[in-house]
Amino acid sequence: MENHLNIVRGNNQKRQWNGSVQPYKRARLYAAARLYAGTQLWRNVGERCRKTSQQCEEAVWRCEEALRQCAKTVKWLRGLTAVAALLALWHGLLLWTSFGEGHVHYRPEYEKADLHPIVEKMESTQGDGRTGAGLTLKDYQTLFYQTGLGAAAVDRLWAEGRREELFQYQEDFFREVTVVCKRYNIFVSGEYLAEPAQDAEGNPAGARVSAAALQEEYKKVRIPQLAPLQEGDILVTLCSHCYGWRNGHAAIVVETAASGASKDRTLESVTVGVRSRLRSSDRWRSYPAFAVLRLKEDVSAAKSVSADGSEAIAGNGGKQTANTQTVGAQAAALAKDYFCDVPYRLSAGLLGKPWELPEKTESADDAADTVKGTQCAHMIWCCYRALGYDLDSDGGRLVTPRDLLESPLLEVVQIYGMDPAGFLS
Repeated sequence: MENHLNIVRGNNQKRQWNGSVQPYKRARLYAAARLYAGTQLWRNVGERCRKTSQQCEEAVWRCEEALRQCAKTVKWLRGLTAVAALLALWHGLLLWTSFGEGHVHYRPEYEKADLHPIVEKMESTQGDGRTGAGLTLKDYQTLFYQTGLGAAAVDRLWAEGRREELFQYQEDFFREVTVVCKRYNIFVSGEYLAEPAQDAEGNPAGARVSAAALQEEYKKVRIPQLAPLQEGDILVTLCSHCYGWRNGHAAIVVETAASGASKDRTLESVTVGVRSRLRSSDRWRSYPAFAVLRLKEDVSAAKSVSADGSEAIAGNGGKQTANTQTVGAQAAALAKDYFCDVPYRLSAGLLGKPWELPEKTESADDAADTVKGTQCAHMIWCCYRALGYDLDSDGGRLVTPRDLLESPLLEVVQIYGMDPAGFLS
């Protein structure tokens, strides 16, 4: 009995011990399970973070690559835009140039008139001067439209017994010509008269040729005869252009055969990099269009500028008016003294008082007595303004050949390849 109680007592103790141990094991198992679950969760979170980080890095790389591609695309678009703009500008310049080149030579559309009655009238007249020639204003106008010669040239031919040459001037004025355009550099081009003949393509005489291949087939020729020149005469042509803008060219006659020289020569400032020099006036016969201008005899009624720059109503700055030949000779002398072998400078005359020529010294090497730079129209304008005559028609700081062509102080001696109606008021 007692043993049995001991066994029962031991079983109860065992049960008590088991009852106290079971919760502890469960807590440990529960803690281990939670730890395991947390570890697994942490691993999953870390794996997901790593994947997310990799995806973010890939996304950043793709964005950077996209930005690089966008930058390249923008550069290409900018380049294409610049190229398109340049092409548009180039085509615009070509169109502008072609429009300007198409109006370089004027050939009269009216019919040739019979000049024999006028020539016979001149032959029957004795004396000199316009009145002595026995011609009326209408006769002079007819000759101007038929030959391009002004009254001064007609009177000179009449005085020298060369009236028959008027017929040749008329033939030259109405003659059909071929004009070739030559590009001197990327900016400037110019035209000249070519041999009027059939080319390989069958282009007839009178066509305008500008292709480089045809330039080799056409040689420069000198067609129109120049009117009798005198010192101080101004030659102007617009057969030189920078794309569509006809900047033109000008020269001043400084020597003539009539004054004892071997031939007529002009002083010209041609282009950048070339110093001004004397040239034969005969080369002007190859221009498709030109004008010979001369100071008007009646300069006392025209506005002029005195040596100090102030305006005066009387000619030559308020001094006694000299005749055209004397003033022209003085201008030619100034041109030879100051503007021979002078560098070309497009901006000449923009600053200071360019009509005030430097004082000449005994030493030819003195830099203070030389003109530092000039251009064709500035040289001519400077010489005449130093004598009191402002030939700049618009009064601007930059003088161009067109300004000289439109000057009210100058009269036309001869035109060729230009419309006479544009010179009659």
